[in-house]
Amino acid sequence: MNISLGVLLAATVIFLFILYFVVESAAQRGIDNSDTKKMLEQVLKKLDEKEHNK
Repeated sequence: MNISLGVLLAATVIFLFILYFVVESAAQRGIDNSDTKKMLEQVLKKLDEKEHNK
């Protein structure tokens, strides 16, 4: 098998690029659906209500 170094490097870069976007989108979906995010939204909502009531 005689694969050139350029082709191998290009394939590796493309693979890592795709892998990055898959992991990034999975992490973002996990953050969007997390309980921590929901709790933070509730806290921010309460703080915002307190600011408006002053």
